[in-house]
Amino acid sequence: MKYILITALLLITLNVHSQTCSCEKEFLYIKNIVENGFAGFSDNVAKLTEAGYKKEIDQLLKLTHNKFASDNCILIISQYLHLFKSYHLGYWSNFDRIKIDPPFVNHRPHFNVKDKDIARL
Repeated sequence: MKYILITALLLITLNVHSQTCSCEKEFLYIKNIVENGFAGFSDNVAKLTEAGYKKEIDQLLKLTHNKFASDNCILIISQYLHLFKSYHLGYWSNFDRIKIDPPFVNHRPHFNVKDKDIARL
């Protein structure tokens, strides 16, 4: 009976997952708040043009589907808010760009790109 109970408890823990946040959901939530609640939205979009704004949004949405999007979500949202160049928009976060956790950085892939390739791009 003891072994059955222990086995059952182990099987239950296999289905437990940690919370994962969808960067796309978070981005779209912030975008919705800005589009519907920011008084200077229409003026800023007029400066960017409607097509330019949609192009920027599409590019940022593509970034939210990247496999590292959950790590970079704050930066993606920051890029979106920076489009408006307004001191009235911002976010509050404990993210500190100066203090980078080495294990966080070390799990990312490293690519060796030559200067010649960068110049070509």
